Amino acid sequence: MKKTEPSKANPPTGNQMWGLWFLAIVPWALQLFSSYGLLEWYCENPDSISGSSVRSLMYVITFVCVSIVLLALILSLRLRRQLPPLKTTTLSRAKFMANGGILLSSFLTVTILVQGWPALIIPLCGPGSAT
Repeated sequence: MKKTEPSKANPPTGNQMWGLWFLAIVPWALQLFSSYGLLEWYCENPDSISGSSVRSLMYVITFVCVSIVLLALILSLRLRRQLPPLKTTTLSRAKFMANGGILLSSFLTVTILVQGWPALIIPLCGPGSAT
Protein backbone atom coordinates (compact mmCIF):
# COMPACT_ATOMS: atom_id res chain seq x y z
CA MET A 1 0.00 0.00 0.00
CA LYS A 2 1.31 3.43 -0.91
CA LYS A 3 2.22 5.67 2.01
CA THR A 4 0.79 9.18 1.93
CA GLU A 5 3.49 11.83 1.81
CA PRO A 6 3.01 15.12 3.68
CA SER A 7 1.49 17.69 1.40
CA LYS A 8 3.75 20.35 -0.11
CA ALA A 9 0.72 22.60 -0.62
CA ASN A 10 -0.94 24.79 1.97
CA PRO A 11 -2.07 23.00 5.13
CA PRO A 12 -5.79 22.33 5.60
CA THR A 13 -7.80 25.40 6.47
CA GLY A 14 -9.48 26.05 9.80
CA ASN A 15 -12.87 25.64 8.12
CA GLN A 16 -11.94 22.11 7.05
CA MET A 17 -10.82 21.25 10.56
CA TRP A 18 -13.91 22.73 12.22
CA GLY A 19 -16.02 20.97 9.61
CA LEU A 20 -14.60 17.61 10.70
CA TRP A 21 -15.42 18.39 14.33
CA PHE A 22 -19.02 19.23 13.41
CA LEU A 23 -19.20 16.20 11.11
CA ALA A 24 -18.63 14.12 14.24
CA ILE A 25 -20.86 16.11 16.63
CA VAL A 26 -23.98 16.43 14.46
CA PRO A 27 -24.62 12.67 14.04
CA TRP A 28 -24.18 12.15 17.78
CA ALA A 29 -26.82 14.81 18.53
CA LEU A 30 -29.07 13.45 15.78
CA GLN A 31 -28.85 9.92 17.18
CA LEU A 32 -29.41 11.09 20.75
CA PHE A 33 -32.50 13.20 20.06
CA SER A 34 -34.08 10.98 17.40
CA SER A 35 -33.64 7.76 19.38
CA TYR A 36 -35.04 9.10 22.63
CA GLY A 37 -37.77 11.01 20.81
CA LEU A 38 -38.76 7.90 18.86
CA LEU A 39 -38.89 5.78 22.01
CA GLU A 40 -40.93 8.37 23.89
CA TRP A 41 -43.37 8.66 21.00
CA TYR A 42 -43.67 4.86 20.71
CA CYS A 43 -44.34 4.45 24.44
CA GLU A 44 -47.12 7.05 24.27
CA ASN A 45 -48.62 5.49 21.09
CA PRO A 46 -47.77 1.76 21.19
CA ASP A 47 -50.56 0.79 18.78
CA SER A 48 -49.35 3.05 15.96
CA ILE A 49 -46.28 0.96 15.00
CA SER A 50 -44.83 -2.39 15.99
CA GLY A 51 -41.97 -2.74 18.44
CA SER A 52 -39.88 -4.60 15.85
CA SER A 53 -40.27 -1.66 13.46
CA VAL A 54 -39.08 0.73 16.16
CA ARG A 55 -36.07 -1.48 16.88
CA SER A 56 -35.26 -1.70 13.16
CA LEU A 57 -35.44 2.07 12.87
CA MET A 58 -33.16 2.36 15.92
CA TYR A 59 -30.65 0.02 14.23
CA VAL A 60 -30.71 2.14 11.08
CA ILE A 61 -30.33 5.44 12.95
CA THR A 62 -27.42 4.08 15.01
CA PHE A 63 -25.69 2.53 11.99
CA VAL A 64 -25.97 5.67 9.85
CA CYS A 65 -24.73 7.94 12.65
CA VAL A 66 -21.79 5.67 13.50
CA SER A 67 -20.88 5.51 9.80
CA ILE A 68 -20.81 9.29 9.52
CA VAL A 69 -18.67 9.66 12.64
CA LEU A 70 -16.28 6.98 11.34
CA LEU A 71 -16.04 8.96 8.09
CA ALA A 72 -15.07 12.02 10.14
CA LEU A 73 -12.44 9.92 11.90
CA ILE A 74 -10.96 8.71 8.61
CA LEU A 75 -10.90 12.23 7.19
CA SER A 76 -9.26 13.58 10.36
CA LEU A 77 -6.58 10.90 10.17
CA ARG A 78 -6.02 11.69 6.51
CA LEU A 79 -5.70 15.43 7.13
CA ARG A 80 -3.36 14.78 10.07
CA ARG A 81 -1.07 12.73 7.82
CA GLN A 82 -1.06 15.47 5.17
CA LEU A 83 0.24 18.15 7.54
CA PRO A 84 3.90 19.06 7.10
CA PRO A 85 6.27 19.08 10.12
CA LEU A 86 5.63 21.82 12.72
CA LYS A 87 7.26 25.13 11.89
CA THR A 88 4.68 27.80 12.59
CA THR A 89 1.88 28.55 15.01
CA THR A 90 -0.64 28.01 12.22
CA LEU A 91 0.64 24.49 11.65
CA SER A 92 0.60 23.67 15.36
CA ARG A 93 -3.01 24.87 15.53
CA ALA A 94 -3.88 22.73 12.51
CA LYS A 95 -2.20 19.72 14.12
CA PHE A 96 -4.12 20.37 17.35
CA MET A 97 -7.41 20.55 15.42
CA ALA A 98 -6.61 17.34 13.51
CA ASN A 99 -5.68 15.49 16.71
CA GLY A 100 -8.81 16.85 18.40
CA GLY A 101 -10.92 15.65 15.47
CA ILE A 102 -9.40 12.18 15.79
CA LEU A 103 -10.08 12.02 19.54
CA LEU A 104 -13.57 13.51 19.26
CA SER A 105 -14.58 11.16 16.45
CA SER A 106 -13.24 8.14 18.34
CA PHE A 107 -15.05 9.14 21.52
CA LEU A 108 -18.34 9.88 19.76
CA THR A 109 -18.24 6.56 17.88
CA VAL A 110 -18.17 4.72 21.20
CA THR A 111 -20.74 7.11 22.69
CA ILE A 112 -23.26 6.51 19.90
CA LEU A 113 -22.89 2.76 20.26
CA VAL A 114 -23.31 2.94 24.05
CA GLN A 115 -26.34 5.24 23.75
CA GLY A 116 -28.03 3.00 21.20
CA TRP A 117 -27.31 -0.30 22.90
CA PRO A 118 -29.91 -0.24 25.74
CA ALA A 119 -32.82 0.52 23.42
CA LEU A 120 -31.85 -2.44 21.26
CA ILE A 121 -31.63 -5.08 24.00
CA ILE A 122 -34.12 -4.18 26.74
CA PRO A 123 -37.91 -3.74 26.55
CA LEU A 124 -38.96 -0.55 24.80
CA CYS A 125 -41.70 0.45 27.27
CA GLY A 126 -42.89 -0.54 30.70
CA PRO A 127 -40.98 -1.77 33.77
CA GLY A 128 -37.24 -1.99 33.18
CA SER A 129 -37.55 -0.18 29.87
CA ALA A 130 -35.10 2.08 28.06
CA THR A 131 -37.29 5.16 28.55
